[in-house]
Amino acid sequence: MEKFLFTGWFLLCFSIFGQSFKTFQYINPKPGSKYASPGSNIIIKEGSILDGNSIDKKLISVFGDRSGIHEGNFLLSDDSKTLVFNPHSLFFPFEKVTVYLNEGIRTEHGKEIEKLEFEFYINRESKQDDFIKLNINSDYNLPAYYSDKN
Repeated sequence: MEKFLFTGWFLLCFSIFGQSFKTFQYINPKPGSKYASPGSNIIIKEGSILDGNSIDKKLISVFGDRSGIHEGNFLLSDDSKTLVFNPHSLFFPFEKVTVYLNEGIRTEHGKEIEKLEFEFYINRESKQDDFIKLNINSDYNLPAYYSDKN
């Protein structure tokens, strides 16, 4: 009986949590990934051509459990199918980042894409490449890494 209950619970959780990713062709960082860079941007590709006028930065929320809410640029890529969020600040090492893509983004035919929620984890200190990726000039005297020892 215990084995049956465990199997049923596992299948229910898998169907609930796996369902939100079915309609998306590509998500980066991969939901649940453990080794994302502090300089990671967020890429979401639904697959349909999207209505650029429906893209609004209020429709995406990015939250680090140590670094807090992240502001950034939210844009539609040149292929008109891929959403890109470029955060203005780095994530902290060893934190969980949660991404919420809310309802409101539409395809070129007016169909609203599904809302999406996923998490990923940051696992290392930042490197100089992270600052280059964020287009931060080293003249700003920013730290080369974040420390857990505060």
